[in-house]
Amino acid sequence: MKGYLRSIIRQKIVDGQDTPVPDFTLRDITLPRIPRKVFAVVGMRHSGKTAFLWQILADYLKDGADRNSVLYLFLFIAAYSGSSL
Repeated sequence: MKGYLRSIIRQKIVDGQDTPVPDFTLRDITLPRIPRKVFAVVGMRHSGKTAFLWQILADYLKDGADRNSVLYLFLFIAAYSGSSL
């Protein structure tokens, strides 16, 4: 199971680096930029969290960040949705 999970996470990272930045609605909100820190955005469903995260990623790229150093990683956890793997 450990190797299987590792391969899934590895593929998610590769997919995340290959995914182009989609079109999104700009949000009038910012987060402080703290080097080498991870942040999470939480909130109600359909409130714009994903668009906001893409906006942050696009801002980093616009400021000259290498695409391979910025990752959007979507982890859907079945336990939270009530479904099974």
